[in-house]
Amino acid sequence: MFHGNATRNEKQGPPAGIKAFCPACWSLIEFESATCRVCGSDIGSLSARGYEEKLVAALEHPFTHVRERAALLLGAIGGPGAFGPLMGRARARDDPYVAASALRALEMLRVRHPDLPAVDWDGFAGSDSPLLVRFAAEEIASRESR
Repeated sequence: MFHGNATRNEKQGPPAGIKAFCPACWSLIEFESATCRVCGSDIGSLSARGYEEKLVAALEHPFTHVRERAALLLGAIGGPGAFGPLMGRARARDDPYVAASALRALEMLRVRHPDLPAVDWDGFAGSDSPLLVRFAAEEIASRESR
């Protein structure tokens, strides 16, 4: 159904009320916002960042599945600069799902960039680590020992 003088080929903006996340502080903002109402960041300049930089930022996204996906993508396509942020997420105790994904990503990253520092997988497999993290670390260590 068409309203007013809109034609089939005209692009319509998103409906009013659609929300997005600020790519700097992850606050909910209006979809069409030019700046974040919370942190004041320029949304356009943040959106213009490179893909890997966006993935590193997404490691702090409020949704677990987004953080997991970002970690795994960094492992698959990231450069050596992704090592530090992935190690930080692997060591974080706030989300074992993301930490396990970060460990798997570190394994992939080290295969593609063999000059990266070694990872002490056994350090993540201790009894004080969450079960998901222990399983991931043990799995990776067993593959590396072959």
